[in-house]
Amino acid sequence: MNATNGISEGRHIRKIPGGKMLKVVVRVENGKITYVRFHGDYFVYPEEAVEDMEREIYGKNLEEAKEIIEKYLSSADMVGISVKDFCEALEEAYKKAR
Repeated sequence: MNATNGISEGRHIRKIPGGKMLKVVVRVENGKITYVRFHGDYFVYPEEAVEDMEREIYGKNLEEAKEIIEKYLSSADMVGISVKDFCEALEEAYKKAR
């Protein structure tokens, strides 16, 4: 955990079976996500789904954020990664920020 001015940051790297990698950085203030960024060597189509999802997650708590991930990615085409991988990686980073 890295806390500055009441804002905590958590990072998590998730190795996906088959060789893919998902990295997430999250900042949390008062239980709400103030920043989230997913990156790695996975493929999601349409490409803007992840960016749109990240924007909608801002200001949400963990459970709301996981619902947003489901909303955006359940209909996206993904290679080497799943909705569950995104949710679990976010949850681990969030825990580290608390």
